[in-house]
Amino acid sequence: MIRQIFTRQLPYLKRHLSSSQLVAAANGLKSKNGNGRNAILQTILAIQQEGGSSSYQSNVRNRDLGIRNNDQFTNSRKESEKWRTNKNTNTSEDINTRRGRTDTGFSNGKLFDNKYKRNGKLNSGNLNRIPHRRREINWTTGTAKQQEVANSTVKQILEINNRGYIKYVDSATNSIQRTTIFNLSNEIDLDVDALFIANVEKNEDSGITLPLIKLVKSEIALKKYSDTLAKKKDIELGLASKNNRKVKKSNAVKSVKVSWQISLDDLLKQKKSEISKIIEKGNKLQICIGNKNDFKSDFLDKFEYLDKSENNTPSNDLNEAELKKREAILNKIEQIFQELQIKSKMVGDIGGMLLINCEALKQSKSEKSMNKYDLKAAKKRERQEKLAKRTAKKQGLLN
Repeated sequence: MIRQIFTRQLPYLKRHLSSSQLVAAANGLKSKNGNGRNAILQTILAIQQEGGSSSYQSNVRNRDLGIRNNDQFTNSRKESEKWRTNKNTNTSEDINTRRGRTDTGFSNGKLFDNKYKRNGKLNSGNLNRIPHRRREINWTTGTAKQQEVANSTVKQILEINNRGYIKYVDSATNSIQRTTIFNLSNEIDLDVDALFIANVEKNEDSGITLPLIKLVKSEIALKKYSDTLAKKKDIELGLASKNNRKVKKSNAVKSVKVSWQISLDDLLKQKKSEISKIIEKGNKLQICIGNKNDFKSDFLDKFEYLDKSENNTPSNDLNEAELKKREAILNKIEQIFQELQIKSKMVGDIGGMLLINCEALKQSKSEKSMNKYDLKAAKKRERQEKLAKRTAKKQGLLN
């Protein structure tokens, strides 16, 4: 038994014993008078006195040597248990620290949620989708309500691009710049302006989605935000029924979408027919002109801002050919208005989106009666001409 213990501890003894101590231990092992065990014990105790082993290591060796009923083993066992507990705790803490994980929900100083973990570890595949830690901006201007509206828009921006990257239309230079919403917030006075998401652009190559931000008047944003909250409240209370959403036909506003890519032939046929039918029914009309990407869901919200803003500065981003094409479209629309006797008001930017509010010209009763008389007379003349042609054909006067 003693020989097995000595053999197992020999590598340890070689590291911590001098040659003379090692020889003494070997001689004690060979002794047949029972002193071999005492020799090995003295050797181990000598190592302990020199500081060559820890309490845990001495505990293991004393246990292997058969020391059971003494205070030294009892105290050593308590110390070893305490050492093992501290070692495991410190080890786990060190590992978590090295891996950038703590119980506070931060990873390397960045906030992440439990949904980005997998098996207790951070899922590296979701790193690009970790939400930005700054979800709101501490504004120094504007009222509490204006700041609430601004933070609501900031939240929408971060849902589109979680790092806050945006494209911003600089009204001073009338150019589009790339920045972050946090940098832009330092230049905004909420008492005057408010944020508005005019469009969302996605780069097909990189897959990065950036919102296009414009500044509108603060009053417009407040009204829009209040309307949105009111709709949500109605839905929560169950009041958003069809009866509550009905409006009088005389006040109904219809919309017609016109793309900048439309051909002039389709404009004069299809769109003219749509406009004519709406105006004849006495409805007001909104003609929304823009690119195809502008007519996604809730596109009317974008054009409502155009209706109430004064940002109708021409864009310098169009080439000459595209600018001429768009001017031709507007000329044809003006021609349609003249034929159908429509008065209009145009707002927006020919380089982006345009909104034209239309309604029929008001006519007096005498004008209406004259129009009816002229219409009847025109139809009568048309019938007479057709009858004359048929008669002449029968008589062989026409080929």
